[in-house]
Amino acid sequence: MVIRAAITLAVCYGMRRSEVLGLRWKDIDFERETLTVCNTVVQNGELRIEEERTKTAKSHRSIGLLPMTIPYLKELREKQAAAKLKTDKVVAWMDGQEVRPDFIYRKTRQLMKKCGLPVIRFHDLRHTAASLLVPHVTPKQLQEFLGHEDISTTLGIYTHVLDDQKRETTAAMNNVLSCLSVM
Repeated sequence: MVIRAAITLAVCYGMRRSEVLGLRWKDIDFERETLTVCNTVVQNGELRIEEERTKTAKSHRSIGLLPMTIPYLKELREKQAAAKLKTDKVVAWMDGQEVRPDFIYRKTRQLMKKCGLPVIRFHDLRHTAASLLVPHVTPKQLQEFLGHEDISTTLGIYTHVLDDQKRETTAAMNNVLSCLSVM
């Protein structure tokens, strides 16, 4: 359940590991259908550090909840409430213990191997979210969704062109040149 929640947040909302682990139920507003990224959890050796701040000022952001994730998140909240957890974290063990960042890293790698998928870092799920969105939103929308300070980070590092997009680019160039009767 822990890894499913973490991966869901990373892929669906493009959240960093520190943001996923810092997300609290009070940061999710089901009435307004928003999720606010404003708290992080990082690890420095054995020390777990929680801060009521984000990596950068732009990282503090509000994201609309995806309708497809709302039932899952509500069910997760209900399960945690029934277990009377002593934490308000969305990603938490059912005994109330908070999840360590290094666990998320290791478990993601193990899961990828087990499923026969290419082994990627947890952070690469954020890149996946960006690459899936890039053909459908403006660069500025994507920058804000990911919480980047600089759009060059969004476009130069986080977006990757998929094979279908490469074929679309080739087809578009063919159409442009055909219309110009260059060949």
